[in-house]
Amino acid sequence: MITASPEHTRPVIAHAHPMALPHATAGQVLAVHALRERLPNEQSAALFESRDLEVTRLVLLSGKSLPPHKVPGEITIHCIEGLLSVDVDGRTSRL
Repeated sequence: MITASPEHTRPVIAHAHPMALPHATAGQVLAVHALRERLPNEQSAALFESRDLEVTRLVLLSGKSLPPHKVPGEITIHCIEGLLSVDVDGRTSRL
């Protein structure tokens, strides 16, 4: 499970398969910096997808969490701003 810490309202970027979000077009420049005050109005967005990788900007507001789920292959989570708790195989990591 991935949970945004209640004291922060911040996004996280992660990649997973499959996501039903629109993808960036070829050659499109994407900003992947902190959203700051724009965060409450932003939505998650798929940034890139190839055969082996999908990169998604996941906007997770304070106190919200994703339901437990599994993805094929590996997953990488890069927390851009704020604090995040990630539970994997019974271990919790704070990012």
